[in-house]
Amino acid sequence: MKKTFIGKVDYLTEDFRGVCKGNDEITVVDFCLPQEEIVCEIEDKRGKVSYGKNVKVTMPSPDRVKPECPYFYECSNCALQFVDYGKQLLLKRESVEKVLKNCGFWCGADVCEGIFYPYRYRNALSFDVEYQKGEIAIGYYREKTKKTLDICDCKVCERWHIDVIAAIKTFCGKFDVTAYNKTSQIGMLRGVHLLGAEDSLLVLLDISSGKLRGLNTLKEELSKIKTNVGLWVRVFADQTHFEQPIFVCGEKLLWAKRGKAVMPLVVGSKYRVNEKISELIIDKISDICRDEENMIVIGEDNGVLATQFSKRGFQTLCIDRQKEKTLAYEVEKRNRESVITEFCDESLFAVAHERRYGKLAQTVVADVRGSYAQGETLGWLKRIDAQRVICLIESKFLEENLLAVKKTGYALKYVKPYDFLPQTKHTLALCMFAKKD
Repeated sequence: MKKTFIGKVDYLTEDFRGVCKGNDEITVVDFCLPQEEIVCEIEDKRGKVSYGKNVKVTMPSPDRVKPECPYFYECSNCALQFVDYGKQLLLKRESVEKVLKNCGFWCGADVCEGIFYPYRYRNALSFDVEYQKGEIAIGYYREKTKKTLDICDCKVCERWHIDVIAAIKTFCGKFDVTAYNKTSQIGMLRGVHLLGAEDSLLVLLDISSGKLRGLNTLKEELSKIKTNVGLWVRVFADQTHFEQPIFVCGEKLLWAKRGKAVMPLVVGSKYRVNEKISELIIDKISDICRDEENMIVIGEDNGVLATQFSKRGFQTLCIDRQKEKTLAYEVEKRNRESVITEFCDESLFAVAHERRYGKLAQTVVADVRGSYAQGETLGWLKRIDAQRVICLIESKFLEENLLAVKKTGYALKYVKPYDFLPQTKHTLALCMFAKKD
């Protein structure tokens, strides 16, 4: 019989889990808010820290709401749907300010900016696939497991994904496509990745072998959902390595690594995970730099940020780390014609300051979030001579990057959090650094 703990939540961790203190022990519990009284079952204990499952809230917080998604408490994708959205924004701002304080910065953070309706915003999805009860299940992992939760409708995703998943399931049934079993290593379909924008759709199917029938039929069905469809298949040679796609239809893609996950990203396209927040970030940076004539914008992988600034007449660089080379998209303000130049130098930040007109950029805007996942930090600031640097940093990489900045000649001047993925633990921080006098 599992041990039961009854207590009051004292505070939340940086990943928004509740912490209860008592009897010289600490209990960490999911799905709770500060000052709530809860009943939880202890599932694990490591030293003086116990980890429990919230089974009942005896005194709920006024900020607690009913989640819109019926899968919320089972699914591992979202973490905060039980919290009023206004409170979510406050918690995310407090989380960023806590990191600033821990790193010795006292500038504080601006208001965390979100969106009006924190659902139906996401247009980039990755689903796991599993065989359940004689049928293919497509969805996210269940909470704290590697079991797939079959999801018909993810509330944070745009509605088109409902029809896409249904079409893929119909395709699998019609052409006898089985789900891959990681234990027995038998089966075909391993994963489904989707990208959507207005009338366009990109679908990537992960499979375990190179023979998959009926792809043209699937493409025809997907074309009924969105006008322009790109269908890709990625073949895994073993458990972790993959070969090049065997079927290509649509726009040219690059393989962009995000930690262990690999997603197809369109070069310079309009595909964005959260278009509304992306626009708010671009508007904010443009407002900060509206009078700056000598600046450069650096983007990475698919260059979404760089591409958008390019359209506004800013000089931009787009980094292709997969091929270990740098592509520069330089836009002349006079005629706004794009010129693509290849650089031999693999150092992103050395290239960034080699301007065609022989001047160093006084302001650098860097969206290099993928490099943080590869262990790089903002330590590169000490190698440049810009007066001002503006960076986008994910919350989980914020502390290590701010500590790295303290060893450079730059000071943190401004921080604004953005709720880039509402209902989840993720926060994006817009940080502005200035050269110390």
